[in-house]
Amino acid sequence: MTGDIPVEQADTLRTIAEVATAFAGFSGVVVALGSRADREWSYNATMGIRFLLAFSLSVVFFAFVPLLVEATGTPVWRISNGLFGVHHLALLVWVSDRSIRNINDLLVPLWLFFIPATVGLVSIALMLLVAAGFLQSLSFFAYLAGLVWLLALAMMMFVALLSEFRRVVP
Repeated sequence: MTGDIPVEQADTLRTIAEVATAFAGFSGVVVALGSRADREWSYNATMGIRFLLAFSLSVVFFAFVPLLVEATGTPVWRISNGLFGVHHLALLVWVSDRSIRNINDLLVPLWLFFIPATVGLVSIALMLLVAAGFLQSLSFFAYLAGLVWLLALAMMMFVALLSEFRRVVP
C-alpha cells in the first residue's frame, strides 16, 4: 500500500476491524441466549445490546476510515482522528445520557461507570489534539488507542450482558 499509511498500520486496522466484527456477531449470540418465551427484555439487556453494537460497529467503520481518507490525498491521520474524535464524543454523550437517565438500572455500579468515561475523554482529547495539528508523532497511536478502547468497551459490555442473562435465566 502506498501513501500515508504503511502496510503494517493498514494490517493492524484490518485486524481490529475483524475482531470488532466478531463482537458484533457475538451480539447475535447474546440475543439468542437471552431470548425468552415471552420476548420481554429488561432495560439492561436492551441497552446492553445497543451499546455492544454501537461500540463494535463504530470500530469496524472507523478501522476503514483512514484507508478511505488516504484515497482522497488529504492528511490521513488529522482527518481520521478528527472524525473519530467527534464520533467518539457523540457516543460517550449518548451512553452517558442513557446511563444517567436510568441510573438505578445500570449493568455496572455507578463508580465503575466513571472509569470508562474518564478514559474515553482522554482518548477523545488526544484524537482532537492530533486533528488540530498537535502531537502529530502520536497520530496513529491516538487513533489506534481509540479503536482499542471502543473494542474494550464492547468486550466489557458483552461480559456484562452474559452475566445479566445468566442472572435472569435459571
